[in-house]
Amino acid sequence: MAIAYNARIPTRDLLIYIDVANKKCYSGSGSTFNNLADYTNYASATFGGTTSYGTVSDNVIVLTGAGSSTTTGAYITGSGSIAETINADFTTIGWQKATSQYGEVMSYRQASFRLSFDVSGSNMHFYQRETTNPFTTNSTGVSTTNSLNTWYCYALVKSGTSYSFYKNGVLIGTNTFNITETLGSGTAWHIGAAWTDDDYLSSSGRGHYGPHMHYTTDLTAAEISQVFEAQRGRFGV
Repeated sequence: MAIAYNARIPTRDLLIYIDVANKKCYSGSGSTFNNLADYTNYASATFGGTTSYGTVSDNVIVLTGAGSSTTTGAYITGSGSIAETINADFTTIGWQKATSQYGEVMSYRQASFRLSFDVSGSNMHFYQRETTNPFTTNSTGVSTTNSLNTWYCYALVKSGTSYSFYKNGVLIGTNTFNITETLGSGTAWHIGAAWTDDDYLSSSGRGHYGPHMHYTTDLTAAEISQVFEAQRGRFGV
């Protein structure tokens, strides 16, 4: 694996790392974000949706938009059979500063089925959704207060049937949850999107998006703290 990212963060089993502050991720123009983890199957990501709502400014991705929950907008999307990681233990970490609309830290989608790590003003959740009739939604999560216009580092660690939620390097809570279906091949992944149960974009995150990482292992509490400590200075946290 090429060392193209902050060497102070854990690198074991790092599958996806998007950080536009690194020129190896983002050249300074266009809408392609190279995966700093250097995995061929997940080589890059781009803007999806109404791409005019997505820009890069001050070394972070900026998603904009306005209106009701049915407003379309931009989000970050990548391809690759990420099911190989979701069906086993994993860790997802992302830095976000919502300005008016929270977006998913990361979601994993295929036809008729979706898994997602969501945040809102009052909680963090992991969702399993069936997106064809009959629609079903199962979730586990924790309560926590998130404020607009504030940077946070969110993390979710799946270890067997245990799901641990972290914010700014601190464990907020752990719950037991069973995924009743598994993702198949060709699964897409997204950052900053929000979907309706019939699998249409309902809104996009509106705010700023810093580094986002996905690991194919359950990082320890010490490693989650390590990620936060390595990057917090950039965001004044």
